[in-house]
Amino acid sequence: GKTTITSIISIILRKYFKLNVFVISIDDFYKTRKERLILSQKVHPSLMTRGVPGTHDANIILDFFKRVKRRKFRSLKLPKFNKAIDDRCKKKLWYKLNLVKVLVLKYSIKSSLILLGLIYVKKKM
Repeated sequence: GKTTITSIISIILRKYFKLNVFVISIDDFYKTRKERLILSQKVHPSLMTRGVPGTHDANIILDFFKRVKRRKFRSLKLPKFNKAIDDRCKKKLWYKLNLVKVLVLKYSIKSSLILLGLIYVKKKM
């Protein structure tokens, strides 16, 4: 659902509006398997499972939005999560974000409601 909808929106924005679009999923911001293991041992066993509140890396998410908002980057590396290994990909495989016009953040609530965050990044005057 999320991937299909964001793909369609990206195609429309690129093809008809000639906008540079970057799509990332909230899933890519999960903490590493090791970080979740430590949390599950120290706080609660359910924190080993992806999707439980507290399993996303809030620091990376906040830094991402702050830097995009201020446009304080030429390029930005963002995590890429591999569900097959239940861990982040190696840093050399992370997404590289260059200056874009539109960011699409895909996420869902309770796996039924799909929400898309569209951020239009305008040029500084």
